[in-house]
Amino acid sequence: MIPLHVNAKSLRHDCRGAPVTTTSPHAVELLDHAVHGFVAHRKDTAQRIDSALAEDPELVPALCLRGFAYKALASQQFDADAQQNLSAAQRAFAAHGGSRRESRLVRALERWCAGEPLAAAHLLEQTLREHPRDLLSFKLALFL
Repeated sequence: MIPLHVNAKSLRHDCRGAPVTTTSPHAVELLDHAVHGFVAHRKDTAQRIDSALAEDPELVPALCLRGFAYKALASQQFDADAQQNLSAAQRAFAAHGGSRRESRLVRALERWCAGEPLAAAHLLEQTLREHPRDLLSFKLALFL
């Protein structure tokens, strides 16, 4: 079982109150910026995600977002990229723990990479019951 993180020093919240595990408040701001880019289908979304990960290379939601973005391209050519981000998110979560939300993001990406998008959507919907303003989970659940 992956540890859930309760260290208040590294538990932050995004602009909608969803928990994000990081020691960097700036990484959370950059993550918000990346999520907004993803939701708006902006051309610079990849750069926004890269900026968040440059601030915190183990930012689980950003790693998952990048993996989800590769899966959203709906091309097998990007499956290895999605899997690489999933592996990085799993390692980061195993090393540092995280919130239940972050655990579900990782598990949802696992399910989607395994060809089970409905199982991924179910996990995201569980997160939305706890965090109804979680824009990333909302957008991904709608997409799936």
